[in-house]
Amino acid sequence: MGHTNAEFAIQQIGTNAIPWLLDDLHAQRSKLKAEVNQYLFNRGGMPLFYDRCDRGLGGFYALGGLGQVAIPQLESLLGNDPDGRWRLIVTTRREFPTIS
Repeated sequence: MGHTNAEFAIQQIGTNAIPWLLDDLHAQRSKLKAEVNQYLFNRGGMPLFYDRCDRGLGGFYALGGLGQVAIPQLESLLGNDPDGRWRLIVTTRREFPTIS
């Protein structure tokens, strides 16, 4: 399976990318982007906009098993996880540590 340039870059950076990915996950989602994406989805379209938090989530997937070292940091955030992004990453890292 091929990798995109971004996935390759994250894998090369390795665990040094974790602080930036965690920072991306903390970013506030854009309400306007979310509304436009929901509008498009309701009409059968694909989302056009992705936020920093989406980039952080994708980065953890690109890291694969290397992302497991961030589980304790992510677990500490689970109490404030309104859209489930941290729970998704923690669960995925535990159950499928080599996913990428």
